[in-house]
Amino acid sequence: MKEKTMLIVLISKGVKLKLFKYLFILIAFYFFTVLTHAMRDLPMENSLQQDILNIKLKDSTKLDISKIIQKHIPIGTTEENALKILEDSGFKIYKQDEKALINPLPLNPSDELFIAVFKYKKMIFSHYEVSVMIYFKKEIVSNVSSVIIYKSL
Repeated sequence: MKEKTMLIVLISKGVKLKLFKYLFILIAFYFFTVLTHAMRDLPMENSLQQDILNIKLKDSTKLDISKIIQKHIPIGTTEENALKILEDSGFKIYKQDEKALINPLPLNPSDELFIAVFKYKKMIFSHYEVSVMIYFKKEIVSNVSSVIIYKSL
């Protein structure tokens, strides 16, 4: 009877070891997949993207980064060039009406406002969102403001 009990204990230990190995492999695969997916959300880097990715938020979930954006899109840039820089940097661009905004700068008929949004992940359970408001007067950049916001789950 002791031999049967010993045999059952040995078999159950062997099964536990195999289950542990498979469980370990599954957990490792899961984390590899999650990390790979998070890294896939990082953009192809150009100089504007690199400047954004190098921003460190300290004790804040929101930071004004207008000067960084203005370094790449200075006042006086043509509308075509400004929108191309944002598109090439991975921003989604939306044209805005004056009616859609809560506190817009007054828009003349020849003025336009675009909102550009760029999201990326640096960590698995959080992401960063960069929002740019860019005003054009007669197809020339007249004002640029931007913030970066850290969002976590």
